[in-house]
Amino acid sequence: MDWLTPAQVALMLSGIPLALVFGYLYLSSRESHLGLWTGAWFAYTAAAGTELAYSQSLVPSADVWFVVARMLNVACGLLLLAGTLVFLGRRTSRLWLVAAIAVAAWAAVAVFVLDSLFAAALPSVAFLGFAGIFTGAVWIRSHTGRQARIAGWVFVLWGLHMLNYPFLREVEWFAPAGFALGALFAYLVAFVVLIAHFDRIRASLSESERRYRGLFHKSRSVMLLVDPKDGRIVDANEAAERYYGWTLDELTSMYITDINMLSADEVRAEMTMATEEERSHFVFEHRRADGSVRDVEVYSGPAEVSGRRLLYSIIHDISDRRRAERELAEYKERLESLVEERTHELTGARERLETALHAKDAFLANMSHELRTPLNSIIGFSGLLAQELAGPLTEEQRRQIEMVQSSGAHLLALVNDLLDLTALDSGRTNPSLGVTDVCEVVRGFARRIEPMCAEKGLALVVSGCEPSDSRLLVTDCRFVEQILWNIVGNAIKFTDEGSIAIAIDSEPNGVAISVTDTGIGIEREDIDLVFEDFSQLDAVHGAKNLGTGLGLAISRRLAAMLDGHIEVDSEPGRGSTFTLHVVDHGRSRVEAASSDLVMEDM
Repeated sequence: MDWLTPAQVALMLSGIPLALVFGYLYLSSRESHLGLWTGAWFAYTAAAGTELAYSQSLVPSADVWFVVARMLNVACGLLLLAGTLVFLGRRTSRLWLVAAIAVAAWAAVAVFVLDSLFAAALPSVAFLGFAGIFTGAVWIRSHTGRQARIAGWVFVLWGLHMLNYPFLREVEWFAPAGFALGALFAYLVAFVVLIAHFDRIRASLSESERRYRGLFHKSRSVMLLVDPKDGRIVDANEAAERYYGWTLDELTSMYITDINMLSADEVRAEMTMATEEERSHFVFEHRRADGSVRDVEVYSGPAEVSGRRLLYSIIHDISDRRRAERELAEYKERLESLVEERTHELTGARERLETALHAKDAFLANMSHELRTPLNSIIGFSGLLAQELAGPLTEEQRRQIEMVQSSGAHLLALVNDLLDLTALDSGRTNPSLGVTDVCEVVRGFARRIEPMCAEKGLALVVSGCEPSDSRLLVTDCRFVEQILWNIVGNAIKFTDEGSIAIAIDSEPNGVAISVTDTGIGIEREDIDLVFEDFSQLDAVHGAKNLGTGLGLAISRRLAAMLDGHIEVDSEPGRGSTFTLHVVDHGRSRVEAASSDLVMEDM
């Protein structure tokens, strides 16, 4: 058969460009159906080449290459079917894979066991033919358009042609035409699947463009498409027509420089930065059809539209925001000026106040002797008069002299408290720490106040500090005594019957000295009030007792200077408990030194 060799060469050469075309498309897109079709056409080409090689005795072991050719035919049919199913979004049945394996195995058995080339060729060619017919049926039933139906019938005809291969190949008058017809069908199959593939791409692009048009033209944001080469406005959406006041035809006949208030060179420079993606956010001034100029914020970048590289621009009007920012900047500037002016005034007022306070402190410090001397004279001479050393007194004279003496004592206490408060606030009073026996301080203090308690019929109870007890700690005994005088003085003042109890308890960092009375008590909301300057329980409870209202305020300051504090627990009608927490500064220093030593050892 002199025609066989040219026919086989023609089949092989016809398959090579098909395999290369499909391979290029697959490498460009990496779509799986193109990969399967590429494999099918490589298998088709390799099968034709293998048949040429063993028929011309170009390779040893012709039987082996005959079996290889049959397997390649089976692979071609299976891959064409699988690619079609993937393209149409359907699943490949495992039955076809099992059948392909079975046919390939039968070809080997028929050649090497039965020694029958016909028995080996018949199932493989039948598989290829039935695969083509089934593939055609899948295309026809896909209902995806006229191209799919054409592809389906081409596959069916190619499959039917494959079925006559074992029977008509030996017919000399038909065989050449059969090989030519097979090559033609192969080209038609490749052609129609390529048409279907590109038709899908075209439909996808059309749908994408339709969505783009819908998003672009129906968007509520102002959008423009500009050609970066010359600045011509290529397209504009409906929001742009409404915003700028020009129709679409008018806008597309304009250049972006007709809208942007920058110079042409500046606009080109900005478009270059947007095209090269150096910047995407811009702030411009845009002119509208009515002549108004608005501040706009523009987000711009490159976009491929219908094969052209354009610039998309999304425009937001920020005129109101910019105006608000300018007003805010003006308000900020005015506020800073007002703050600076007010700060200057307050600085002057503070300096004047400090000057006045220094003058007040200096006055009180210098006048302390001048104030106390005449008061002590008044108290002393009135005391002499009350003792009738200058002669007998009538009852009215005695009463008036006692009033003078009481008022003088009250005024002296007020002066003393004022001077103490001034000294504390000015920083001139500092604690003098030393080793103090708190029990001895409390026992001595109790002896001094016992006559005052007895005068009002109050019992004085001291606990936690027996005559033989000693509690040594580092503190300022003068401060402790003054605090106790102020607290106990208030307790005696506001207790008409009952008792005054002083108790000492040990604490981890010092001692707690509590003073409990059975007096009128304090409302819970008034507890903080009694520690304020010039605040008096008299005013709170309407009592007749007199006081300066500075004792507890001074006591709190003194306790703080000793790193301690005063706690109050009171119930109206049942009495109050004031507890002074005194810190042992000697113990705190030892603990700090021990902590430093531990840190150094670590």
